[in-house]
Amino acid sequence: MPIAIAPDQPDHGIFSGSAVVDVNNTSGFFDISVPAQERIVAMYTLNTPTSQTQEIAYSLDGGTSFLKYRGNPVIDVNSTQFRDPKVFFHSQTNQWIVATVLAQQYQVVFYASPDLKNWTELSRFGPAGYLGFQYEVPDLVQIPIEGTNESKWVLFLSINPGAPQGGSFVQYFIGEFDGKHFKPDDYSIGIQDFGKDFYASQTWSNLPPEQGVVGLAWANNWDYTNSVPVSGAWRTIQTLARTLTLRRTYTNPEVQRLVVASALISLHHVSPTNVYADIPLSGHAAIDLNITTTSATSDIMNATTLITIESSDSGFYEAIIIGVRNSMVWIDRENAPRNWRMPFFSTKLSTFVQTLPVNSDSAPVKLRAVIDRSVLELFINDGVQSAVVLFYMSCGRKPDNINVRVSEGMSAVVSATSLRGIWQCGNCSNSAQFMINERDEL
Repeated sequence: MPIAIAPDQPDHGIFSGSAVVDVNNTSGFFDISVPAQERIVAMYTLNTPTSQTQEIAYSLDGGTSFLKYRGNPVIDVNSTQFRDPKVFFHSQTNQWIVATVLAQQYQVVFYASPDLKNWTELSRFGPAGYLGFQYEVPDLVQIPIEGTNESKWVLFLSINPGAPQGGSFVQYFIGEFDGKHFKPDDYSIGIQDFGKDFYASQTWSNLPPEQGVVGLAWANNWDYTNSVPVSGAWRTIQTLARTLTLRRTYTNPEVQRLVVASALISLHHVSPTNVYADIPLSGHAAIDLNITTTSATSDIMNATTLITIESSDSGFYEAIIIGVRNSMVWIDRENAPRNWRMPFFSTKLSTFVQTLPVNSDSAPVKLRAVIDRSVLELFINDGVQSAVVLFYMSCGRKPDNINVRVSEGMSAVVSATSLRGIWQCGNCSNSAQFMINERDEL
């Protein structure tokens, strides 16, 4: 298929944007021949050597092809650093809202429109949070608070470069949006993902309420995306889709705050059997791994669980390691790959673990890890923290084994399920569950 929205000039580019379903034909682009749920309008940034402006295009065939609006641009502020429109319908004020960024002024600019064509500036937010070199790819969305009938508005902002872990990342602010102004509850910064490979996250804006808020991101980092050891069409990918909620957590005994929790959309095909701590992957490229670790020892400082995702094909050993110890989870990808080095490809990442709210000194830690060829997506304690981390086995090899070890006084309950590829036929599901208790000290 041809590119759906392509630039008209060789030195022009179509930059990030978003799309909406104009069910009520507020834009006037559609007639009765186009079903209401297929009335798609896209808003994007046109980048030229002298400007960045916001344009729209509409589809008469459900998104297969697009026609550019003859009245483009719909927003022009005479800037070369003005981009990434995220548009959605605000039902409380019955108008379209778009969030854009003046990237190097560190401002999010909000506009309103009755018809997606004529826009009026409402307000601005920023500078705030980590600034780095520039703001990019905003997203404003209303997210429910777990266990209540309440919700809050969350403003996600990507920056690049300048992330705490290096390169690009996503931060967020929690607050209120009245259809004109976004007002954060405070200016504390939330980090959406502590991994190195999560950027430009976006949510769907037209899902039914029972499906919740679902989003995904780009699984890579601008620090090294042009240098990663891959070839062909598979240089970058999107993350798995996540359901987002707000959850109250305690950062210390006195302070309670809301954080964004990311729960992986359910993956199926589970059929448990008993096996040992080594899990041969038998050629399966994608694995859904669930682990709950518990400490029954007073020596919490040294109680450790290690999960090693490894490949030893032809005797050439490579691995990425997940470790859990004393309210900390870390990831080590130093040996994946062994034969490629890049100074910005950070090999070790870690986070403090918000323990589960149980009346026990054993402090269980729940991990869910989806491993798909060369990407690890890790969710800690039902998504209070998460990390997307790329790794690369040499010569395109896949991991062939997962090893789980626990130190004395530790136990771990593990289940592993192979996942069917989207281009494969048939059910390739294969699942295993087991429990490890008080293995030799590491």
